[in-house]
Formats: sequence, structure tokens, C-alpha cells
Amino acid sequence: MDNTSLSFWLEHVADIPERDENGLWYDLETGISFKTYLESLEPERSPRRSISDDAAKARKQVRDAYGASALTGSIRQKNWAERIRLRMCSTLSIEDAKELLEWNLTNSCKFWIENRKSTAVELLHVKRRAMEAGGLYFAARNANDSAAIEKYANLYNSITESLGFK
Repeated sequence: MDNTSLSFWLEHVADIPERDENGLWYDLETGISFKTYLESLEPERSPRRSISDDAAKARKQVRDAYGASALTGSIRQKNWAERIRLRMCSTLSIEDAKELLEWNLTNSCKFWIENRKSTAVELLHVKRRAMEAGGLYFAARNANDSAAIEKYANLYNSITESLGFK
């Protein structure tokens, strides 16, 4: 019998099955709902894939040394991008690596993979140019200068597009 069915739970798991006011089943003795029971089985039903040991070590090293966030992307992308990020950050001073990693674009696997042939110094320079353009954009916005807003928005967009982001 399938251990994920309500029938199995009622017959073999719940000692005192009851329905609450919303019609949801729970075990009166333990307080565990049928939904919670199913969630506890989730790892058995579909094991979570994780990154390789090498990528996990690289992620830990970057997190510990620079306080970096986890990367977003598929498992395969993370396996590749974590090693690229570690290699690049280790060529910078701790302060410069932290500055680069505080840029939200660096949280994406895509950033590291698309820019793997660049140097970390080049990426840091691009980040600084982008932040400067962003600052000028916001100053123009505060001044209600529509021509400058467009100019600096286009500049920022061209910088991020050069990194593979549109």
C-alpha cells in the first residue's frame, strides 16, 4: 500500500485521527497533521539534488572569507559558477572581493559563467562604473531631469548588458 495515501495514514499512522474545523486531518494524540506527515516523507519520495563536494567547498570558502550569498541557478550552473567565483575572488584583496560580492548581479551563476574569461579586477571596475551610473541616474531622477535620467539609465543598462544581463 502507498504510504502517501490518506487511507494508509488513517489505518497505520494516526492513532486518533480527527478533522479540524477546516476539514483537515490530524492525529489528536500527536497533533501531527496528514499534510505534515506527507511533508516528512518528501525526502524519500524525491531526493534533493545538491551541488558537488568541490562546489560546496568553494561556496563555503567564499562565504566564510567574504560573507557572500548563495548563488542562484541550476545545480549544474552552481557546480561551475562556485569554482569560478572562488578563483576570481581569491585574486582580489578581501575588501575588494567584498565590494564586488555586494553587487546583486554577483548572486547569479549566470554572472560568473558569462564573465569567466574576465579578470576579477575588470569585473570590479565594471561594478564601480555601474554604481556610479546608478548614482547619477538617481540624482537625475531627484532633480527631475528627464534627459539625464535617460542618459544614465542607458549607461547603466549598457554596462549590465556587457556582462550578459538584459
